[in-house]
Amino acid sequence: MLSQSGGNPSGKAVGTDVTRVYAAPCLALTGQALDVYGKAAHGAAQTVIFGRDIGYATFFHPPICLLLCLPLGLVPSLMSLALWQAGTLMFDCRVARQFGGSRLGALPLFAFPAVIINIGHGQNAFLRAGLFGVDAWFGFLTGSKLATAQAPAEIE
Repeated sequence: MLSQSGGNPSGKAVGTDVTRVYAAPCLALTGQALDVYGKAAHGAAQTVIFGRDIGYATFFHPPICLLLCLPLGLVPSLMSLALWQAGTLMFDCRVARQFGGSRLGALPLFAFPAVIINIGHGQNAFLRAGLFGVDAWFGFLTGSKLATAQAPAEIE
């Protein structure tokens, strides 16, 4: 990684998009699960976790996502980022192999430039792509409904 402190040269957190997903389970594991939807508490948690103001990132995912992300709050932030990226990429590759066949496998996935951007920002595109692929694979819309679900607006 680029940093020991969780920051990149521009002062932002490494994996900027996963900061919200990391801070939310950290709050929940301290008994403050409802505060993940509050700007003040969730923003303060991000500042404490990263040791400085990195810019607030709202946790807009539904409560079921918080449950799925809880294990990420049990490890340091950079390890959490690595686990998030590796886990969601493996899921996406597994689904992509169903379409690419055994000869190509998931290789075409790595030719897509957005893969590099996704890795750098900690985005959830691997998870979403995998869920949409599950829909195409099985022919129903459960995965895409999970991928696009969002919680109500944040609590001030």
